[in-house]
Amino acid sequence: MNRVTLIGAAEAVPRNGIANGLEYSNFTIVTYESFFNRYGLPVERTLFHRVVAFGRLAKTASQHIQEGAPIQVSGRINYRTYVGSDNVQRTLAEIVADDIQPQDFHTREQVHQDHTQFSPKP
Repeated sequence: MNRVTLIGAAEAVPRNGIANGLEYSNFTIVTYESFFNRYGLPVERTLFHRVVAFGRLAKTASQHIQEGAPIQVSGRINYRTYVGSDNVQRTLAEIVADDIQPQDFHTREQVHQDHTQFSPKP
């Protein structure tokens, strides 16, 4: 089963377009993870996930997602390849959204606090 759900914040407002007659919306969701390394020191990472929505969901995303907006995205992971301007083939991973929901956290600090509250202690 290819299914993913992420909760994070929108990095910026979505970029919209039409491809093959279908409206789409691209945006990036930012998530944070924290853990303790093998030396017992806390490590924090910021991860960026590309998201694409199509059709009515794309229209809704473009109207309601603002920079920093807390959101939950559910969908599937898709990999596609393309040739860059330097003629090098690259592979891109993205979440093809089938559901986008607003969330109620307010700041990165609150997201981090909520996450580390359940992290194992050294």
